[in-house]
Amino acid sequence: MYKLISEAINLKYGQLCLCRCPNWCDEGYQVAKWTGSQFEYDADPNGSFNDYVLAFMPLDDEGRPVGGKK
Repeated sequence: MYKLISEAINLKYGQLCLCRCPNWCDEGYQVAKWTGSQFEYDADPNGSFNDYVLAFMPLDDEGRPVGGKK
């Protein structure tokens, strides 16, 4: 269900995603929004989060994977 980072250009502005970023945090995942050019989240301590994103999964407004079962 995860998509390659190169596919992020197909996301709509503000799309909520679960990002796979094993070198960013101990959990290896972070919920973030697509800004049209990169992934960001409000608590990003230094603005470099996007550099660590390896893959992403778009989420709907309820936090479910887009295209997943409801």
